[in-house]
Amino acid sequence: MEVDLEANTSKIDPEAKVPNVLSSRSLVRMSTSSMRPPFVAEVEDLPDAEQYAMAGSMARACPERYIALLLTLAIEIPVTLLVGTGSSSLVSHIGIDRYTLLMAFLPLTSAISGNVGLQASTLTTRAISTKHCTRATLGKWFCTEVGAAMILSVACGFAVFLLAFLWTCLDNSKPTDLGFAITIGLAQVFSISVAGLTGTLAPIMFSMVFKRDAGKWAGPLETAVQDIAGTFAIVYLAQWILIFFVKVGISSPAPV
Repeated sequence: MEVDLEANTSKIDPEAKVPNVLSSRSLVRMSTSSMRPPFVAEVEDLPDAEQYAMAGSMARACPERYIALLLTLAIEIPVTLLVGTGSSSLVSHIGIDRYTLLMAFLPLTSAISGNVGLQASTLTTRAISTKHCTRATLGKWFCTEVGAAMILSVACGFAVFLLAFLWTCLDNSKPTDLGFAITIGLAQVFSISVAGLTGTLAPIMFSMVFKRDAGKWAGPLETAVQDIAGTFAIVYLAQWILIFFVKVGISSPAPV
C-alpha cells in the first residue's frame, strides 16, 4: 500500500502554533516541588491558625503571647494604684467592717464582668472567622452585642444586689444596709457594661484594624481594661454612692 506523503505534508499548516513546551528549568522546578513533602512549605505563607498548630511550645508562648501578657501587666498597674490610693478615704467614710465586705465583693463582681467580657470576645472572634461579622455588618453586630451585655449587666447587677442585701440582713452585729446592697449592684452593672463594650470591641480592633490574631491579643487586653473598670467601680464609684446614701440616711454612718 502506497502512502501519498506529498498529500499528507501538504495538509500541514506551517503557521500553525505548536503547543508550548515547558523549559528545562520549569520541569526541574515541578519535579522537585512534587517530591517535597507538604510540611516543608514556607511557614510564613500559612494562615496564623496553621502556623500556631505547627509550632512548638516555645514558639507558641513567645513572642506574641508573652508580649500580650506584659502589656496586660502594664495596664493592670493602675488597678493597684486605685486600691492603694482610694482605700484610706473609703475606710474613713464607711468604716473598716463595710470596707472589708466591699473588698470581699470585688473578686466576685470582677469575675462575673470578666466572664461577660470573655463571652463577648469569644463570640465576636468566632463571628469574624465565620464572616457573620464583616465590615459591612460591623455596626449591627456591635450594637446588638453591646445591647446583650447591657441586659446581662442589669440582670447580674440585680442578682448581686440581692446577695449583698441578704448578706447584710444575716449580719446580726450590724443593721441592714440597703444602701450598701444598692451600691454593689450598681458597681456590677457598670463593670459588666464596660466589659461587654471592650470584649466586643477588642477582637474587631485587632482583627480588622491591626491585622493581628485576636485570640492572642484581645483576651488579655480586654481583661485588663475590665479589671480597671471593676476596681474603679468598687473603690471610687461605690465610695461616692455610699457617701450619698449616708447623707440621705439610707446607709448608717461609719462608727466614730
